[in-house]
Amino acid sequence: MNKSFKQISNIVIAILLSALVLSLIFIVFVLRTGFVQDWMEAQYFGRILEINSAGFSIVAGDEKKIEVLIKIDTDIREGRRLVAAKTLRVGDNVIAVGRMNAAGQVEASVLRIFPARNPR
Repeated sequence: MNKSFKQISNIVIAILLSALVLSLIFIVFVLRTGFVQDWMEAQYFGRILEINSAGFSIVAGDEKKIEVLIKIDTDIREGRRLVAAKTLRVGDNVIAVGRMNAAGQVEASVLRIFPARNPR
């Protein structure tokens, strides 16, 4: 029994050390590659107030006005369909996913359009 206890404890120690080494490798990978920063974009919800050549303005739920920039590689979707920026209309509800730049504008990487509903 004493011998089997030693074998089991050695196996447990080996598993714990392996887990520790793998965790350290993962942490180094994340810190060196900036992998986590790709997941740090914020989401901005609002209704389109005005559209201009660089993007549009939305008003968020707290009545705060937010400028959203559309980049060349911005993924714009209405439902599951990929659509062009010209599809955007004043009054549409949107979710803009992106990072805030130094000028306080959201540089959108993804836009989801939810068209304004017509009253019946």
